[in-house]
Amino acid sequence: MTAPRHSVGVEPVTEQLREHDRSLPNTALAVVERVEGLAVKVCAHDAAERVTDIEATARGYASTYGATYVPAVTG
Repeated sequence: MTAPRHSVGVEPVTEQLREHDRSLPNTALAVVERVEGLAVKVCAHDAAERVTDIEATARGYASTYGATYVPAVTG
């Protein structure tokens, strides 16, 4: 399956994402905007890892910016 050109999804925070935003905690989930697979913006994060709440945030960003929503991969 090909990745969407413009997407917003929920991802675990990695060192690569922390390069975009050094204030991100080491263990958290983040709402990440990607263009052609490259992270361009960390839109939000939740250190408590409340997947339901942060996915709602990601769906809202995707809808607002005309991006494809990518659900969190958990477990």
